[in-house]
Amino acid sequence: MCTCTEDKEPSEFDLANNASVIAYLNMMQAIITRLAGNSVQCKTWCFAIVGALVGLAGATKDLRLLWVIAVPLAAFSVADAFYLAQERKYRDLYNGKIDLIHRGKFKIEHCFVLQAKAGFWNRVGAFFSWSVLGLYAWPVVIVALYLARRHGLI
Repeated sequence: MCTCTEDKEPSEFDLANNASVIAYLNMMQAIITRLAGNSVQCKTWCFAIVGALVGLAGATKDLRLLWVIAVPLAAFSVADAFYLAQERKYRDLYNGKIDLIHRGKFKIEHCFVLQAKAGFWNRVGAFFSWSVLGLYAWPVVIVALYLARRHGLI
């Protein structure tokens, strides 16, 4: 059932129903999905490595290994921020194209433009988001509090 506000049936020549436009939108959705998956993989790998290092530090009773967790946390948080910034830019691109289609301003020349480069400030904003800094910061805080308490600082 069509919920169109117009009385006419959609035409096969209508850009919103064009196979090329649909393929273009599907490609953008696939890119967004891949970037979101890469972000999840960053988190998965990071916390697997951090968990292994914490376990190793506990088993060997060598607390110096706790300082090593800063390396995977820093590396994966930067990579995760990159993926999140790129994902946001592609979502903006996708939403912009959908808006053009809804307003009837989309032209076939708009198809297959897949460049959505996130700049430095986009990445900084992504880094300070709850899904990056909010997730990667808590292990650092916990280890810092533990080490400070162990050394009598708190």
